[in-house]
Amino acid sequence: MKSFLTAMVIVLVATFAGSAWGADISNPTRDIPAGWFVGPVIPDITANDSDVPIVVSPLDTVSIKLSIYPGILSGKNVDWWVGVQTPWNPPHHWVSYVYPEGWKDDIRRSFNGALFQIDGMQLYSMPLTVGQYVFYFCVSDPDGAPIGTWLGMDSVEVSVVEGYNAGDKASDELKKYLTEDDFKTLFPHAGEGKPFSIPDAADNLYSYENMLKGLDKKQEFAVFLSQGDDTTKRLELAAILANWAQETTGGWATASDGYTAYGLYYSEEVGVRGKEAPDWMSEEDRKAENERICASFRYYDASSDAARNYLPTEEPSCPPISNGCFFGRGPIQLSWNANYGRFSEFIYGDKMELLDDPDEIVKDGALAFASGFWFWTMYNDSEHIRNETCHNVMVDHGVKGFGRTLNIINGGIECNHKLPKMEYNKDIGQYNVDKTRRRADHFHRFADILGVGDQLPTRPEGYATNDEAWNTYYEEILEGCIEK
Repeated sequence: MKSFLTAMVIVLVATFAGSAWGADISNPTRDIPAGWFVGPVIPDITANDSDVPIVVSPLDTVSIKLSIYPGILSGKNVDWWVGVQTPWNPPHHWVSYVYPEGWKDDIRRSFNGALFQIDGMQLYSMPLTVGQYVFYFCVSDPDGAPIGTWLGMDSVEVSVVEGYNAGDKASDELKKYLTEDDFKTLFPHAGEGKPFSIPDAADNLYSYENMLKGLDKKQEFAVFLSQGDDTTKRLELAAILANWAQETTGGWATASDGYTAYGLYYSEEVGVRGKEAPDWMSEEDRKAENERICASFRYYDASSDAARNYLPTEEPSCPPISNGCFFGRGPIQLSWNANYGRFSEFIYGDKMELLDDPDEIVKDGALAFASGFWFWTMYNDSEHIRNETCHNVMVDHGVKGFGRTLNIINGGIECNHKLPKMEYNKDIGQYNVDKTRRRADHFHRFADILGVGDQLPTRPEGYATNDEAWNTYYEEILEGCIEK
């Protein structure tokens, strides 16, 4: 660790003292990449010239570069922050560069001074030890505190994996934990909910082969199942499958083989495509209902700064909810135009590909699974758990990461409140199980089959009820999502 820090101090003292703080290296023709933090100042930090997470071996050189576009705030006095979230134990978990002293533990201001433009300044160029690193470059008001008004921020993640080879397939690791027979056991009804309203929808969208192909579509997905011990990897696999299962479930309470056997059933959000108010309504009521439907189900946002970067060529028509709307599709039920645009930008290098044809996800099984792996390993923009991916929280928290994955995926609806009361259904002689509890049920089933069920809280016998034992169980397994 000391050699790593010493090397970075030498590099940064020479770099910052010679250029960033004291020399004008601006380039007025600089382009602003899409997807950066939208604010008055646009910083960028890359790893091996990539803005998205990378996976390397401990023998590979990692090149970290800084750029910044100050815009109309050029010359403004600000606080500069350069820090690294490391895999090391506290107090070295956070390390910041403090100019001109060098690297210090904890989150500290790097420098206070005027804003100016920087283009591709080399910050670091050496191998890293095994583990996961997140490099941050941020600018804030000049108050010396890492809270309050951020003028701009960016981060990039580097996963250093022992024995990793860029030529290896990520699916080779997945095959160690999940065979095709296992997949068929876990998802005996996979793909049965094909959207027949789309003539060219894939017949076998959710196949084992498509899952492997989807994982291999991008090298960045190799971070999946790349960290932690055998138990950690099995728990992460159970967690992603559980969330996919609930997002796509076709199960019902009294199904002969149980509702948890119906994961990966539906290719897209149920009952949304073609949705509009019925003809029997009065004209006034029909108009109001159609406005509600459009607001609720087309998942289109053109109001926020981030969303305005990801608009289709034509605004999706509504009603009825049309093929061009951004309702849930694929195993993670990818939703909203901004997420379709970000994924399209990543997978194709062209945000318009899926913005103009979101139905591609239900036409191509490998693409569908790639959307699920993208969200799991790369999406870190949840307002409920900032700067964390589903992969990260499972590696960092193990079993207790599962509730946090829910908070990242659907926190605004399912999390950050107490468990809802379960209502007794006299027609079936059981309690109605809400979707949040069902995610936990999927997780427990998959964890048992993958051999790590003993890591989870002890599940009461029989069917779920609204008593203390069951509620305590769900509160424990959903830690990070449900408030006790």
